[in-house]
Amino acid sequence: MDQKEQIEVAIDEITGKSFELVPEDRVATIAASISAGYLLCFLLVFLWFTVDLFSERYTFFIWLNPNWVTPQISVGGEAHPVEILIYMAVAASAFTGGALGGIINEFRSLIVWHAERKAFGARFLWKGIIAPWIGGVLGIFTFAVLNTGIVAMGAAIDTSEASPGRSAFFAFALGSLAGFGSHKVTKWFDVQVARLFNSEQAKQNDGEKSATEESAKNENKGDT
Repeated sequence: MDQKEQIEVAIDEITGKSFELVPEDRVATIAASISAGYLLCFLLVFLWFTVDLFSERYTFFIWLNPNWVTPQISVGGEAHPVEILIYMAVAASAFTGGALGGIINEFRSLIVWHAERKAFGARFLWKGIIAPWIGGVLGIFTFAVLNTGIVAMGAAIDTSEASPGRSAFFAFALGSLAGFGSHKVTKWFDVQVARLFNSEQAKQNDGEKSATEESAKNENKGDT
């Protein structure tokens, strides 16, 4: 049988790219096991952090600075929530949701490439290691960009009238989507950066082009 006919090719559902399936060796199997164990540990950590956030215990924030966790402060005889804690809780919710989304997405990849196809590559170990952190950062970025109300992005949101608890839940949900779909989110950011910043460059280029054409017309009139 021809060797080319024995090569099995699979298409990655996330990226849409085709890969030649290479059977796992011992190193790749160990790498997949390390990745799975690492992701499982941080899955439990971020699940605990989620419960801690939404139960308003704020154990992590207390560890950082106990002065941040004060339910209310008195200003002029009236009770007001501590704004720094509210903002930190919302940001932490976006990060936690993104981290969990990234972890779940990476588990899906492990199930497909390691458990089903038995073609996990050892070089992808680093992808599993950074997945929670990339997902968390993308969760914060996505929530921040959409929450600023930048209409140029085409998907602006407004949570200014929402309660702190509702904002935290919304940030968590949005972050989880960003983390789970990190590959598509990074492409979405590329498009938004091009739309936001290249538009100004395009206007500048158009202005320079118009000035050049006008100068050329004036020179032609002078020659005649």
